[in-house]
Amino acid sequence: MDCNLSFENIGAVITSSNIESTLTANSKLDFVYGDAAKMEVEKAITYIQSGSVEVTKAVTQARNELDNKVDIAVSSAQTAINKANEASLDAAKAASSSEDAAGSAEYAAISKDEAIQAANIATNSASNAALSADSAANSADLASGYAASINPSQFVTINTEQTVLGDKTFSGNVKVADRAAGSNDEYAANTKFVTTALDDYVTINTTQNITGSKAFDGTLYKDSTTIDIDTNPTTQINNQIWFRDRNDNGYAVVQANQNTIGALDFSFTGKARTANEFCSIGVRQYVDGVSVSFIPEPSEAVATGTGYAQVVSQAATLTWVRNRTSFAGQANRINLSWALNTAYTMPADGLLAVTVQVGSQINSTVTLQLGNSSSNGINIIHAGHNGAANENNKIPLIFPVRKGQVYFLNWNSAGNASVINAYLWKYPSQGV
Repeated sequence: MDCNLSFENIGAVITSSNIESTLTANSKLDFVYGDAAKMEVEKAITYIQSGSVEVTKAVTQARNELDNKVDIAVSSAQTAINKANEASLDAAKAASSSEDAAGSAEYAAISKDEAIQAANIATNSASNAALSADSAANSADLASGYAASINPSQFVTINTEQTVLGDKTFSGNVKVADRAAGSNDEYAANTKFVTTALDDYVTINTTQNITGSKAFDGTLYKDSTTIDIDTNPTTQINNQIWFRDRNDNGYAVVQANQNTIGALDFSFTGKARTANEFCSIGVRQYVDGVSVSFIPEPSEAVATGTGYAQVVSQAATLTWVRNRTSFAGQANRINLSWALNTAYTMPADGLLAVTVQVGSQINSTVTLQLGNSSSNGINIIHAGHNGAANENNKIPLIFPVRKGQVYFLNWNSAGNASVINAYLWKYPSQGV
């Protein structure tokens, strides 16, 4: 069997995915493709925000990757052609032998088919690479144009200092760094800073302890939510400012009160140490315009200095004076069993009234003395006979006394004398 093969140079231009060509020994398979290839940018906005430099870098990288893929495709096609050429040479050598000619021709035909199939695969790869390059180029062109129209400085960064001119609304929480205590600048403060700062300020609706001194140049008001000076209350209403000891116990109060008849009291009140005993000094204004003052009742114990620091003087209230000048009525009289030349201890505060009768003896005298005997007594009232006739003179001896004082009726024992009666008209506020 004879087989004649003719080898010539073969050139092929790829325009689609199908290729028809004639292979000749030592022929070269060339592929023509576009000179620009760009990778499709899936997330163009990311590159845009990074700047045009990053976009250019990405396009360059895509071109390099495309060139590598095309080189691989061309290399595969060239390998297929080389195999076809080798098969043709082997077939020619086989043809020189008549007994092996038929087998060699069949082997050459199979090698040719394999070469054509390899060329088709390479052509398809090159075609797909060209399409991808065109798509990448279009995407890169769009991204480049968009990047050119946007200024990256208009975006907010996360690690650089910027000035934001437009309004921004945050629907979520905004966290602000802590500020040093006492800061006074243009930076934002968080709620922790504000709360700490407010701890040093006086509020208008919370309970606080003010440790620093406060000077008020304006008028200071203590408002009442209940007192109405034009309406009488059903119970007394107090508007108070308290003073407390270190254990928060109240011991004194300044108060403006309104009682049930509408009278207004302004007073200073002190409290006993261990009991709820109060004493007040103040003034009262009645609704008809009458004004009075009030003070504590004078204390008999304080006046005498018994168990207390000696008080030189005390103010006497109207009640105190009345109780010591109203003596009418048998309830206030105490009968005293008193004789001449004897001492008597007064059982109460009051007015002492003793009537003595002196006989006709000119030198008969009776003297009321403060003390328990004639030797140490102080003369208070002296009574005596003033004539020579035989007559009886009745003389009253009247003197204010205090409870516990001792008095002595001193008679000189001349002529005759006697006690007609002795009474103590105690003050209404005194008991026996």
